Amino acid sequence: MADPVLRLQLAPDADALQQYAAAELRGYLQRLFGLQVATGTEAGPGQRILLGTPQAAHIRQACPQLPALSDQGLLLRRLDEDTLVLAGGGSAAVAWAAYELVQRYGVRYLLHGDVLPRQPGSFHLPEIDLHLEPNLRLRAWRQFNDLPTGPALWGLAQQQSFIRQLFKLKYNGIYLCLWPHHPFVDFEYGGIRRQTAALLFGQQIPIGPDNIGREHLGEGEVLDNPEFRDARTYEEKLAAGRRLLEGILDQARFFAMHTALHVQPLEFPAEFRPLLQRPTEQVIQLGGLTCAERGDLTNTNHVGLIQAGFEALLAQWGQVDEIHLSLPEHPHADQQFRQCWQELDARHHLERDFPLESLLALGARNYLIPGGLGRAEREFKSSISMLHFFDRFFAGNDLLARAAARGISFHLNLGGNAEALFPILERVLWPGAGISTSLGYTASRAVRAMRCMESVDASRVPACLILTLQDDNVGSMPQVATESLHHLMRGLQRLGWRGFLTRHWPVGDLDPVAAYLAGAAWDRSLTPQTAYQDHFAQVYGAGAAGELAQAMRLLEDATLILDLDFLSLFFPVLGILFRSMEAEAPMAEGLFHVRALYEEAQRLLDRAAPQVGPAGREELAYWRSRLELAVQALVEKEQLHEGGMALRAARRAEGAEREVQLEQAGAHFARGGRRRNGAAGHGGAYTRRFGPRHPGGVLSLLGAPGARAGRGAAGRRTGRSRPPRSHVKEAEREDHRHQDLQVQRAHRAGDPRPAHRPVVVQHRQTLALPQDRNRPGPLRLGRGHRGMAGAFSGSHAARMGGVAGGTGPAAGAGHRRGYRQPPALEGRAGFRHGAGGHRYGPVGSGGPGLGRAGARPAGGTPARPGAGVQRHLHG
Repeated sequence: MADPVLRLQLAPDADALQQYAAAELRGYLQRLFGLQVATGTEAGPGQRILLGTPQAAHIRQACPQLPALSDQGLLLRRLDEDTLVLAGGGSAAVAWAAYELVQRYGVRYLLHGDVLPRQPGSFHLPEIDLHLEPNLRLRAWRQFNDLPTGPALWGLAQQQSFIRQLFKLKYNGIYLCLWPHHPFVDFEYGGIRRQTAALLFGQQIPIGPDNIGREHLGEGEVLDNPEFRDARTYEEKLAAGRRLLEGILDQARFFAMHTALHVQPLEFPAEFRPLLQRPTEQVIQLGGLTCAERGDLTNTNHVGLIQAGFEALLAQWGQVDEIHLSLPEHPHADQQFRQCWQELDARHHLERDFPLESLLALGARNYLIPGGLGRAEREFKSSISMLHFFDRFFAGNDLLARAAARGISFHLNLGGNAEALFPILERVLWPGAGISTSLGYTASRAVRAMRCMESVDASRVPACLILTLQDDNVGSMPQVATESLHHLMRGLQRLGWRGFLTRHWPVGDLDPVAAYLAGAAWDRSLTPQTAYQDHFAQVYGAGAAGELAQAMRLLEDATLILDLDFLSLFFPVLGILFRSMEAEAPMAEGLFHVRALYEEAQRLLDRAAPQVGPAGREELAYWRSRLELAVQALVEKEQLHEGGMALRAARRAEGAEREVQLEQAGAHFARGGRRRNGAAGHGGAYTRRFGPRHPGGVLSLLGAPGARAGRGAAGRRTGRSRPPRSHVKEAEREDHRHQDLQVQRAHRAGDPRPAHRPVVVQHRQTLALPQDRNRPGPLRLGRGHRGMAGAFSGSHAARMGGVAGGTGPAAGAGHRRGYRQPPALEGRAGFRHGAGGHRYGPVGSGGPGLGRAGARPAGGTPARPGAGVQRHLHG
């Protein structure tokens, strides 16, 4: 008997997206049922599926009584045993109707690919009459930011693959966060041409033979986006950046997705500092690549510089739907806020209804803002100055009209301390403006502030909420925030906000919450538990769904603890773990609770394992090894604390007691290393599954797409042991960091006494040491060992790893970034402390790094890896 034939009928004028939808549906039906499927514009014998909009003749003829469909509305209706209609108000909705049908056959769309049922049964046209309209019009996903734990290091193929999966889940927007140092917009002003072009805030994260997944990292010496691998000059980086962003936006536009850019017009590459009236002196963000105006924001040079940036933005990226103007995360424009308020009041009559002192009391006493009340007050005052600036700026040029002629609207992106500003926005925003805001760094922090959403009249000020799925400050710990996001979604729906934008970094953990958000935006009755039940039952198996949902609930508890007390715990920058090696107290109690929750979640997954079907085994392996690595990361952190305490005790002790404390420190560091090495192999269970295909995530604490590891060669590299005393030596070096900082401060103050040039320690392969006669030259960084980051490399290399050909970061960058250990350090010789200094050698005197032949006189200040890492909160 011949295979059954199914006909997919399209309109003769069906556009490319409708034709794509038909091809997708044909492919799924062939894989699921082995059908022979024909696509055409004419009716024929046998069963048929009609795809199109209500305006298409074949849809109207077959189903004249269609309900009214919005441009995003979709309909699935079986007319008889042989005819099914898939209609959409627009071409994207036609495709969503096709994907909705495929879901009815048991397929589930994940962020890295699809899960097909093992036994889909025989083909049938389901008996269905379903009309869906979204309750949130905008469902956008952040597709570019910075830091190596997120999409900034995905190549174009990875970006495009991810967008395809988002579209299947009915997300309909992409937005790109562009930082002032990114190589995407070129301009000049005041005789200065822009020349900064960097990713990762300029961090140079080394990669070498010891990196897990080294075979996927390309031939470069430092981590970079693969699209920039051959770019050396500013012009080459700019061209590569444009190709990447144009490719992302083209893919989004093909799927009729809403496109937006988030830019920071009030911060500039550092080369423009001479043009500013009172430029910032301190580092604003990691790397110190940008500057901002602290004086009068309306001074001529500042206005001209911002206008030049806008002109370039419109000329080079004038095909997006929206441009969001982000206020700086760390603003410094608070000096003239009272004068700015007076001028705003004169134009918009604010003081009568919204007294400044009342708003100031609210904004400056916001205890929910991380960083303290000083930061809260500075943010509020700066926001007043910035709102005044935009009020004056847009009134003085035709940028809004020119943007509108291109179909672009400008919106304002507000940070976490926006509550006091919401009541006045309707009066002070420029015509056509809307807002987007996160309300806080994490989802649970946003829930605590969501009362202020009620002060926004969403019928007059279009408003979007930025939903934080993960926070980069918490870093690489598993983060599940679905319950908090559920509260925020209910608020969006109740208050009539236009939709949401996501905020995330590694994507490996996000399939359950992505499924919830995708469903809740169309079905108000959906809860996290019902979304979990469907997701886990279809992906893992019905028998395992209960335990998996309970495990997510435990991870939600752990996330709340991390949100409250441990922002910047594993912030993904070089040198972050030196904090633990400087510990004066045991690891905080809250982290023991977090670890216990991870361990209990592990036990739930173990219980669920026998019930997991073949399709879900690799997914389960991901979560089991993900949790194992998280547990071992906290075990190592505990040991680093204990070792750091012992090392401090040794510095205060003398004689035999000092030796005892040093032995204890070495023992703690060694135990942490053994737990790390034992854990690293656990990453192999899912790295083999996800490594070449998953578009994004974390390697070590510095993750990125594409690398993978397993219990094979890469896994064995992970397990290499290192001298236990190496951690002790590294901590000894870091102990001198305060001396280096004092040298820098004295130099800035013009103090002639230090014999050193200020330490310029950035994330480079070679660190420039202070110059004095006792230092023979720069130390070249060796490969070192990975510390806790190595464990994370084994863990995240795959699921959060990338599609084929992706890139990933160096494992363990920032941990013993590596000065090679002289053998003498393994014993007593050469481990000189205090007045004795440390032994250094120039390159070539004993190999790269620490040199056996390069001893220097006592008393100097050693270089330290990871200097310049800021303890700041980051968006």
